[in-house]
Amino acid sequence: MRHILFFIFFFQIWASVLAQETLYLSYEEAETIFLQNNLSLISEQLNIESQKAELIQAKVWPNPELSVSEINLWKNPNMNSSPPFFGSFGENQQIALELNQPIPTAGKRRKLIALEKTKLEISEQYFEELLRELKLELRTKLLELNYIQKYSEIYNHLLENISINLRALKNQYEKGNISKSEYIRLKTHKLEVNKDFIELKNNTNQLQKDIKTFLSLPPNIEIIINEDKLIKDLESFKNISIEDMISIAKENRTDYKLALLEVDYSYKLLKYEKSQLVPDVAIGATYDRSGGVMPDFVGFGFSLDLPLFNINKAGIKKAKINMEMAENNKKQIVNNIENEIYFSYKLLQEALEFHGIIEFSEEEDLDILFNKYDENFKSRNISMLEYIDFVNTYLSTKKIILESEKELGQRIEEFKFYTGNIQ
Repeated sequence: MRHILFFIFFFQIWASVLAQETLYLSYEEAETIFLQNNLSLISEQLNIESQKAELIQAKVWPNPELSVSEINLWKNPNMNSSPPFFGSFGENQQIALELNQPIPTAGKRRKLIALEKTKLEISEQYFEELLRELKLELRTKLLELNYIQKYSEIYNHLLENISINLRALKNQYEKGNISKSEYIRLKTHKLEVNKDFIELKNNTNQLQKDIKTFLSLPPNIEIIINEDKLIKDLESFKNISIEDMISIAKENRTDYKLALLEVDYSYKLLKYEKSQLVPDVAIGATYDRSGGVMPDFVGFGFSLDLPLFNINKAGIKKAKINMEMAENNKKQIVNNIENEIYFSYKLLQEALEFHGIIEFSEEEDLDILFNKYDENFKSRNISMLEYIDFVNTYLSTKKIILESEKELGQRIEEFKFYTGNIQ
């Protein structure tokens, strides 16, 4: 049932993509598409599958070796007659067969399998680390796009009102009721507002491009973030213990898990390199027809390398160095975790404090006040300078409110990222 609902969800999304150029997405819906479509994630998943193939290969025993030799291609009249193998085939024929089976010693095969299992775990953690980093980047961009779209709505509404007032002033100017300077002043102000609005649009276009790349969407789609609020669920971030967050980070952070796996891999690699000191053995069986005193000789034997010159000093030394590097890297990761969490905690608390100062009930009063100023300006109850001054104050206040929410949202996502809790 879950798979069916998932298919229906994607069918609805792609149907809307094909039917129109505007795609409305919540944060969760955008992330769902990202998890399915992002090409970087798909490539890293293929790397995991490749590593699984390496593990399968490590479990396979080496192939036996068959050699055939001492075949005479002509008949020797001086040799003793030997019976054919079957029919007339092989009569008076000499042949030697040898079958050898290499056998790894000192647990090499077991140690190699352990190495490949750890490499598979490392590949899986690399995928999780990539996912963690891309999620933070995507969420930050979605938050930024939502902020710009909401701010653009304010500019749209403001420009509509200014345009109406500008047309009314033009009529008054043409009738000679107001001076040209007053008309030009409002027209200039509209150009200034329009210029800022164009910068917002440029930022929107860049964000649209980045997010569509993340989601692997076609370029003709315009994404609209369908979220009323920039952020939600603030209460869980108000009372936090740094010590608890550091402990949680060590359990959740993929870079710390990677560091532990690298240490584990370096220890296993050292064991494997040391096992190379013990030579592998090959056991074999030999069959020789008409090659000696016995017409059909069957014998058994074994072979092994003599470790006289190559005792794998370089491989062992390199493995020891890698082990020391892995231990130092683990200590560095722990230090980074503690500093990153402390730093992000401070930024989060500052953002929460500033967000708490803002009286969001006053935002509605600000909208009501803007409408009153607009009506009073139309009725000529206030001057041009008073109207423009309030418009600037209105825009500045709206920007501060939206930016405080955006910054708090970014600080929350960063804190979740540094604690490894970016689910």
